[in-house]
Amino acid sequence: MIPKDEKKSANNYEGGADAGGDGDSNWFPYYDFMRSVFRRFDTSFVILLILENFNFGLWVMVKLASQDLYKSYLHDDPADMSVYNSLITLPWSLKIFYGLITDNVPLCGLKRKPYLIFFAFLQFVMMFALFSYDMESSIVVTALLFTASFSMAFSNVTIDAVLVVQSRKDPYLGSQDLFSIAWLFNGIAGVIGCVIAAYVCEDYHPKWAFLIYGSWGLVVLVAAAFLSSEAEKEWLDGEEPEITDYSSEYHDGQTLQQALEAREAIEASRPARGEEGFGYNFKRNMIAIWRALQRREVYMIVFYFLLDGVTNPSF
Repeated sequence: MIPKDEKKSANNYEGGADAGGDGDSNWFPYYDFMRSVFRRFDTSFVILLILENFNFGLWVMVKLASQDLYKSYLHDDPADMSVYNSLITLPWSLKIFYGLITDNVPLCGLKRKPYLIFFAFLQFVMMFALFSYDMESSIVVTALLFTASFSMAFSNVTIDAVLVVQSRKDPYLGSQDLFSIAWLFNGIAGVIGCVIAAYVCEDYHPKWAFLIYGSWGLVVLVAAAFLSSEAEKEWLDGEEPEITDYSSEYHDGQTLQQALEAREAIEASRPARGEEGFGYNFKRNMIAIWRALQRREVYMIVFYFLLDGVTNPSF
């Protein structure tokens, strides 16, 4: 349970009272909420979170435009269209592997920002290719859309990884507030994408929807380029990581002295922070995942998602 004083302080984030001034006591629901979010979390990250999730919601425009392209211009039958749609959606089933890559393979010393920039650019290239060339092969169209879907799925994992770290800046409201923003703009973009797709497919060639989505990828690219390196730090200032290596505490039959010696040996072999290699990071992350899966609230959620994916394979 949250202590009374801390709960009051946490609740103040939802209104205008967190500034502390008498003239700042008015409460304007979503304006004050957004202002408090920008105050609590890294500004460059919040902007990127909004743009990325708008990007994810806007994908519905591409899905509707691709249906029109397959049916009206490439003259595919429904059975073939179902196969193509399944292939386009496939990258979203492999998100766990994207997480392992971003966690263990840094680029230019960073684990998130380079991936976000690269996949935003990849999205633009794939969409611009669909717009620029008159595609006569459904296989080529599917390959381009598959790559664009892959770039979006990878970006989704990456931005969520940054969200997890940023949410720890506010242990009480951070996670729920950031996810509220994410899903709000995802939903808004979904509605806008449906309207645009309906208009474009009714009066124009669906390739114009691809151009719009590709152009938005450039907006995301610019925002990702300005993402602060502090925003993606795995550990906040003053925060110490949990020990995730195998240590003497997990072995039976050791004396206290043996346990202390084993711990000292492990600490001595630990590489300096920022200099960990792929093998070290991979081992640490796998141990952390295994420990998390042993908690009932975690493995029950995982089990739920497995059942949901089997019975309702949509993303």
